[in-house]
Amino acid sequence: MEKELNIFIILTIISITCSQHAPKIIVQPINFINGRAISRSHSEGLVIPCTATGQGTITYAWRHNGRPLQADQRVKIQGGNLTFSGIVLADAGQYMCLATNGFGTSVSRAATLQVRYLPFLPGNAHKVSRISNNNVKITCNISPNTAPRPDKIYWTKTDSNSIVKENKRIAISRYEGDLIFISGLRNESGSYRCNTISNIYDPKSSSSSATTLAGGVQTVNFSSAAIANTLPKIEIPPNDTIAEIGQNKSILECIATGHPLPAILWSKKSGTLPINRYKFENFGRHLVIENIQESDYGDYQCTAISNGNQVSASARLYVVSEPRWSISISDRNHSIESDLMWPCSAAGSSIKYKWFMNGDLITGSSKYLLHSNGSLTIRNLARSDSKVYTCMAYNDRSNVVSSGWLNVTVAAPSFIKSPYIQTSLFKGEDGVIRCTVTGGPRPTMAYTKDDRFIDLLRNAKYSIMKNGNLVIHNVVENDAGNYKCMATNRFGTASVAGIAVVTNATVFTRKPITTTVRRPQNVRLTCQVQKDSSLPVVLYWQKNGVNITNPRSKVSVSGFNTEFNFVNTTLADSGTYACVAATKLPYQGFVSKISKAQITVHDVPNPPFNFVYSELSSSSILFSWLPGNPNNSPLLGFKIKYRINGVNSWRIADNSIPVSATFHRISLSPFNTYQFAIVAINKVGTSADSKYLYFATPSDVPYRAPGKFRASAVTNDATSINIRFIPLSREEQNDLGFNYRLHYRLQQQSNTSWSNVTTGITGRYRLTGLLPGRRYQLRLQPFNNAGLGKMKTSILTVTTGTSPPAVAPSNVVAYVTDTNQVTLTWNKIPSNKVSAATGYRVSYWTYDRSIALTRTLGDINMATIAGLDSNMNYSFTVNAFNEGGDGPLSSIETKTIKNPVPGAVSNIVASQPAANQITLKWKAPLVPNGAILHYRINYTLLNSQNIPEVAVSNTTTSSETAYVLSNLGPGIYRFTIIPGNAHGYGIPTSIQFDVIASAIPAPIDLAGSNIQETSVDLIWTATNDPLIGFIIRSKLALQSSSFSNSSQLLSPKLRRFTVKNLISSTMYTFHVIAVGSNNKFSSPSNEVNITTAVETAPQSSMMIGIIGGLAGFSAVIFIIASIFFYRRSQQKKTVIKGKKPVIPPRPTSEAEADDNRPPLPSDSGNFEDQFNHSDVDAESVDSMDQYADLPNLSKFNENGSFIGEYGTLRIVTNAENSSYGAHYTDIKYSNAGSVSVRSGTNTRPGSPASTVNHNNAGFLTFV
Repeated sequence: MEKELNIFIILTIISITCSQHAPKIIVQPINFINGRAISRSHSEGLVIPCTATGQGTITYAWRHNGRPLQADQRVKIQGGNLTFSGIVLADAGQYMCLATNGFGTSVSRAATLQVRYLPFLPGNAHKVSRISNNNVKITCNISPNTAPRPDKIYWTKTDSNSIVKENKRIAISRYEGDLIFISGLRNESGSYRCNTISNIYDPKSSSSSATTLAGGVQTVNFSSAAIANTLPKIEIPPNDTIAEIGQNKSILECIATGHPLPAILWSKKSGTLPINRYKFENFGRHLVIENIQESDYGDYQCTAISNGNQVSASARLYVVSEPRWSISISDRNHSIESDLMWPCSAAGSSIKYKWFMNGDLITGSSKYLLHSNGSLTIRNLARSDSKVYTCMAYNDRSNVVSSGWLNVTVAAPSFIKSPYIQTSLFKGEDGVIRCTVTGGPRPTMAYTKDDRFIDLLRNAKYSIMKNGNLVIHNVVENDAGNYKCMATNRFGTASVAGIAVVTNATVFTRKPITTTVRRPQNVRLTCQVQKDSSLPVVLYWQKNGVNITNPRSKVSVSGFNTEFNFVNTTLADSGTYACVAATKLPYQGFVSKISKAQITVHDVPNPPFNFVYSELSSSSILFSWLPGNPNNSPLLGFKIKYRINGVNSWRIADNSIPVSATFHRISLSPFNTYQFAIVAINKVGTSADSKYLYFATPSDVPYRAPGKFRASAVTNDATSINIRFIPLSREEQNDLGFNYRLHYRLQQQSNTSWSNVTTGITGRYRLTGLLPGRRYQLRLQPFNNAGLGKMKTSILTVTTGTSPPAVAPSNVVAYVTDTNQVTLTWNKIPSNKVSAATGYRVSYWTYDRSIALTRTLGDINMATIAGLDSNMNYSFTVNAFNEGGDGPLSSIETKTIKNPVPGAVSNIVASQPAANQITLKWKAPLVPNGAILHYRINYTLLNSQNIPEVAVSNTTTSSETAYVLSNLGPGIYRFTIIPGNAHGYGIPTSIQFDVIASAIPAPIDLAGSNIQETSVDLIWTATNDPLIGFIIRSKLALQSSSFSNSSQLLSPKLRRFTVKNLISSTMYTFHVIAVGSNNKFSSPSNEVNITTAVETAPQSSMMIGIIGGLAGFSAVIFIIASIFFYRRSQQKKTVIKGKKPVIPPRPTSEAEADDNRPPLPSDSGNFEDQFNHSDVDAESVDSMDQYADLPNLSKFNENGSFIGEYGTLRIVTNAENSSYGAHYTDIKYSNAGSVSVRSGTNTRPGSPASTVNHNNAGFLTFV
């Protein structure tokens, strides 16, 4: 057994040295399909080739549709080739060749044999009759089973035996072969016959011969009568088509019928047609895309347009590619008892994979794992797994195969690659000690450094590659040394060693930066490296992985710096550029590092070409074009512009034409001369103009009504009305003989007849002879020689003898609030009894104010105008109206419809939490049009006539929706909040608020005394009328933090309070606030800074006697130490929570006074005294316990503070139920008018709540 094993090992070692074992099929079987399809009449000499090379004798076998092929006298295997002596329909299908030698079997690609089926054309006669200008389709009736399709289809006219040629009126579908009369004429009547030509391939001569088949006669008759017009119809829509990458061309067909003859225009739904790779053939019915690329995939649309009507159809072009190897397989060695993952990968469309083992298909199992990426895993390799394996990559188009022999090795370890004599490791990077090993079973690796074993399990510093190389992570100086690699399996051990040195890594200290330039601008890239002083470095540049040799480029190197300059850049200079630093290492050679940057050279697009027009009428025209080169910057869209009647300035007809469009209809005005051009737009800019188109439109009646039509009563003439309007411009008059007709009538019943009068063309007219004090309706209509205009103005109503508004609205401002919307604001006109406004009119226009549109509104000062064209300039004007008609127009406000600003804020609430202080809160705009950056808060004091004085402006720091204004004097203020985004400030919103002077004087003369480590006494002076109490507030001194409460609501009688729970050796700032009876707060008192006392160290020590080494004293020392720590802990104990604290005695220096008693209810009108004094024992009034349960009395601690529920105090009042908020951070206000005060210092247990005042008369309830 051992002898046999040694022989096997020797054979294995010998086999490793051989270059090839598996049969390699060098001549693969080929397809006979489409033009090379085989006809049964021309099948002699058909040979499907197969030739293989390899060691030893090779034998061949074939499979047909997956089954073994049995050779016979007709089908033979000759030297590997499969030969046929005549074919039958059953021979169609897939063929695979199998080549076998002593090592195993390789499988060929699958080749397809297509047996040609010639079309059968029915001979039945068919007759069709139609009215002229109608459409007819007669079919060729090619059987759907015909494969492949005929190479050519044509029609002949039987009476003259002439071939029918396609023209604008006649089309032949390229796939079905149908003959289509798009708009038939009488002279096209006759008999027609379909003919097909199929090129039959002869495999013996490798040439083709044509076979012609003719169909039956079909008759078409068009009568002399003719229909007027027919709507366009897609008779033959485009079909979904599959094309291969690199294919010469692909054709999409679209045939449309209709009268007048429809024009067919093509576009790609998502993007532009392939630049410079498409053309239109067969009168636009064929879209031909050349040199197919992956980007050509998508939906293509044909649109048929006739007489202003259009219809569309679309189809998808699928771009596929045949499989091509990314990773093929070949012979390989792998250790016994290990797992093999054999990669196999191909590029292409929808690739799938099959694996064969010695010609047999492998199915997935626990032994063989088939992965979707093409790889094959074989588990636990055995000697019996040494076979020939074939990987096949395939899709619907084709397939490729790759074979290799797997040699399962059984051998002692040996190193294929040993460490370098000196391996250089770069500091801070991962380094590799080369120890590439082979052997079977897979050797176990061990490593030493400086003769000490490396613990790979516990040391994350190291890791092992599958080939045995040792990886050292994050190299440091200590990683230098002598390394040894040892490989062991059950057949032996091998080792190799080498020295590793650590050097400074070559690193980029300046990298080239990705750059975009417009041609022909110059480009400059710089690069700098830092390297080890002992190692040479070479710096150079590459483009797309190739060294740069362009004569327009210049590379300079100075020390460790290199610079790359490119002059007069072109579009072709775009690419990936790399700075390469090649470090030369001893024994290892050059090691390169690369830093890449992308250079993009772009430009404005080339102008669109083939710019033509069709379907010109008095009111519209259809333009079509083809896009020019985008010049490395994707097209964003197109813009059509025009000049009219020789005016030099350009106007925009449409500036938002999508990039996928290749045609567009534009509205025109009659009786004008036009010049049109189209431009393309990308991120770089706008192209030059296309070629110019010139034309004139025929005349017609006026289409538009005059703009800014206004009417008003005459102040001193009760029988007249003044009419004014903007006369229509020359381009809107549409013919000669232009004028205006004014229609008017009394506003009675709707059936009252209209009177009319011609006004002239000046834009002003006075209508006289009217009844005084009567309401009239008026409207205006243009006319010319062609007739009355299509539009009239809106009806205006005027009462004679009534005064119209005398002034125009002021401060008209337009805010762009959407990409097609503007919000207008204005100041209303002053109200008076004579000419007060009942509403407002807004007029707006683009180029021509004579066709301004007008909206009539109510008595408002804001309006939103929607449906505008983006990126266009609009003008706006406003006027007031009433029963007397229209007032004067405001000044004109102009705005470009782009970069929308925020809408208005809502729900503005103002409150006065303290004297001279206002808090504003609001809701953010519903339509912010981007992120809100901040808000502008303007306020102004209104004078006695309610006229604002000088405004003051503030700005929030970010998007917060609240703001506090201080130091405001009493008076009525107007507060305006304006949101702002990146495009500017939006719509302002205003409210008015009455700032009331504080009736509560602030406490004064605040001072501190009795300063302890954790407490301080505060004393202040304050008035007594009227007060609810005081609040003491504090913060850390010299810091920007807010004040917080240091007390609960204190008794109004109190003027002294001890603040506790402070931190020793800390400076605090204190102030006091007075609380009034109407939920008002005073301004803070003067501030006082107080530093608490320094904490005194505890006086506790114990002298320990002479320290000796006698063990007998250790117990004594332990006992003494225990006593010491017990006493310390006793000193730190606190009062148990829940027990009533002991009240300290009153200082002897402080006389007992009534101030320390809780207050009785006030006799003032603010409180109603319902207290029954007979319920109280007169001898026990001083008892706090007695006070605690008395009805309608507030509760106080002995120091004068209110007893609260752990510091939470809620004050409720019914006083007007007004909403307000405080600036003090620990005081909270509810919308119901209540206030909550949170204390941060109270730790006293609370008492039950006091009794509720049932009549709710201004009584305070403390909870």
